[in-house]
Amino acid sequence: MLKGESDTLKAALELVTLFQLDVASLPVDTLTTLAANQKLSGSARAKALAMLLARKPANAVELADKYAKDAKDEVAMVAIGELAQRNPAQGLVELSNAAKTGSPARRQGAWKALAKLQASGVDALFVEQLSALGATKGVSPAAIELMEAAAVRPEATVKDALAKLKAALADPRNALAKWMPALEGGDAAHGFALFQALPAGQCLRCHRASADSHAAGGEAGPNLAGIAKRGDRRYLLESIVQSSAVVVSGYGTVNIDLTNGGALTGTLLQEKPAFVDVDVAGNRWRIARKDVKAMTAPVSGMPALDGVLTLNEVRDLVAWMATLEKGAAVTKAPEPKPLDIATIKPVVHAEGIDPAVMALGKQQFVTCSACHGPNAEGGPIAPPLAKSNWVNGPVENLIRIQLRGLQGPLTVSGKEYKLPGPMPAQAYQTDEQIAAVLTYVRNSFGNTAAPVKPEQVKALRGEVGKPMLTEADLVPVK
Repeated sequence: MLKGESDTLKAALELVTLFQLDVASLPVDTLTTLAANQKLSGSARAKALAMLLARKPANAVELADKYAKDAKDEVAMVAIGELAQRNPAQGLVELSNAAKTGSPARRQGAWKALAKLQASGVDALFVEQLSALGATKGVSPAAIELMEAAAVRPEATVKDALAKLKAALADPRNALAKWMPALEGGDAAHGFALFQALPAGQCLRCHRASADSHAAGGEAGPNLAGIAKRGDRRYLLESIVQSSAVVVSGYGTVNIDLTNGGALTGTLLQEKPAFVDVDVAGNRWRIARKDVKAMTAPVSGMPALDGVLTLNEVRDLVAWMATLEKGAAVTKAPEPKPLDIATIKPVVHAEGIDPAVMALGKQQFVTCSACHGPNAEGGPIAPPLAKSNWVNGPVENLIRIQLRGLQGPLTVSGKEYKLPGPMPAQAYQTDEQIAAVLTYVRNSFGNTAAPVKPEQVKALRGEVGKPMLTEADLVPVK
């Protein structure tokens, strides 16, 4: 085979692996060559071997015997799965050994093969290993595959064992418990790909993962470079699905009520017995403790991803983050200036608006501030909300944006903003929370508009699940 032909086939197969294209037309000889090509990735060779064996060639047993000893786990597991189907009793022995003591990839592959294996004793293996997984509180490099395989088994004993495991992981006292199967066994390369392009999380909008200040990524969240040195895998897992559990210094938003009736919203830099340092719209202030009436705990502006990401996605992100050991360079920031609170005007709520609603809205706005700025001034990835014609316009626009998200350029108060990425839908919020945050925004930051009622949000809940909005979909405003 000529070099050009080899490169073409390699590219074709990699595309097949990535995009699951239909390549039923590839001849057996080509698939045989690709499966044997040691220069291809293990996943590409495994895909070729699986397609080859699906053609049921005359030498299928010989091929399976040969590749069951392959150095690449993905390839070996395809071959072992084929042998198991041909000799279920012996296959159960081989797959059981792989599932219990193999490498992470072999364990994962073994459970995928065991999902449909028809052999005496396979149900007992599932029950045994589901119980063992419960004893480790769901931690295993093949936990996800074991649970997925158990879910398709018909035996009542397996279903019961799986139900017990799921009940144990659904611990209402520990929100992290259900995510423990994602702690080990992920694909770091796929995790990096998710960081770059995951639609649900949009990590790259707010984070970098490099010491290079010119690397792709936003500044709204902390640089992930060196995060593997900040804590163990549990810490990494928690930072993804429970972002407010541990807030990195300089990235937690706080609401500060001042003793003169004024209020500030900004990023907490540090707090000491005598003072609090906070960044408000780029201004670094030092506020004397005697001037602080109350301050909320710092809250991460990272959107809630619990219920948005899958176990597999979280597992791959954890695996990738565990590779980020090299930290970014630290630059010294200027010292905060003392704040004279006499320069901060007392907060006056709009007439007829429940202060409790405004308080709830202010709390919910913390998430919005990660992109729109603590004082709605806008930023590199989102337009301003302060004195915005859209914010002060028809309320149905804002509700629909919360429920469906928004993409594409947007003209705000006469200026066009080309958004680097779409605003994700916030439909996970309750009707009361959406109404409160919209009421708060429409009556803060120089905006003045009618409050939003929960029943108005409820009336538009049918928008959830529809495609993201563009400016052309909105009710026009001046």
